[in-house]
Amino acid sequence: MEQAAKFAESTQILMNVSEFTDVSRATDTLISSVQAFGYTAETSMEVVDLLNTIGNNYAISTADLASSLTKSSASLVAAGGDLAEAAALTATANAIIQDADSVGTALKTTSLRLRGTDAKVLEEEGLDSEGAVTSKSKLQSKVKALSGVDILTQSGEYKSTYEILSQ
Repeated sequence: MEQAAKFAESTQILMNVSEFTDVSRATDTLISSVQAFGYTAETSMEVVDLLNTIGNNYAISTADLASSLTKSSASLVAAGGDLAEAAALTATANAIIQDADSVGTALKTTSLRLRGTDAKVLEEEGLDSEGAVTSKSKLQSKVKALSGVDILTQSGEYKSTYEILSQ
């Protein structure tokens, strides 16, 4: 019961510090972020604080940030990312594009493609699969030739989407 109370408290604070006017949307946003990025009811205030900080200091509202993260979080987490990285990528892209839903879809697509996701998976996600490269070494060579960035760590694991894009 204490977890439910802690989560309810975090939701109420999110309502107070953001432009959410609907408690169910604020709750859905918090639940989505908490689950996607591995937070707990006890640490849910960290999510609220990050969303509030980004919403207050960058060209994106808390609601738009949440909408974008809802679209992209699963693929960004699967690619080794965390909430701070996902929020940074979202806020940065949205500063230029000013369309959080498009940013969320773009980050999802980029994240999946940078990991050589199978064309079938891309199609199941409703994304274009043309030119999908599924061989890790071919993908590594192609990205490095185009950008000079190695998508793999020294041990051969994929870098996070944030790390690749920031390089």
